[in-house]
Amino acid sequence: KVESAKTLASALRGAKDDATRSASIKALGTLGSSWAWAALSKSDQSAAQTGDKVRNEASDALIETFVSAPTVREEAKRAILKCEASNALSRVRSAKKGQNAETVAALEGIEKALEKAAARAK
Repeated sequence: KVESAKTLASALRGAKDDATRSASIKALGTLGSSWAWAALSKSDQSAAQTGDKVRNEASDALIETFVSAPTVREEAKRAILKCEASNALSRVRSAKKGQNAETVAALEGIEKALEKAAARAK
């Protein structure tokens, strides 16, 4: 499972076209789905740890792609929010450094959505 996330993340990072990026984004969003891992964790204690690793791996690649490939930004945003990775908020905040105003504003939108999701989870 973690290896699958790493393989998909590598494919996304190496993608040369939007079709490949889109397919990789969709796959990472599905593999990293917080709902899916929550359901698995109810019947398998080790799934929670595995799920966290998978979701973090997926989120890292998705955030990098969000910043570097504006043409697939909306898809990447949906997948990032779908994963609700434990590291996503800090990664989004650090990704803002050195970016142009448009990218910073877009990242702030994700930041706000992640903050709302975290508040609902409490």
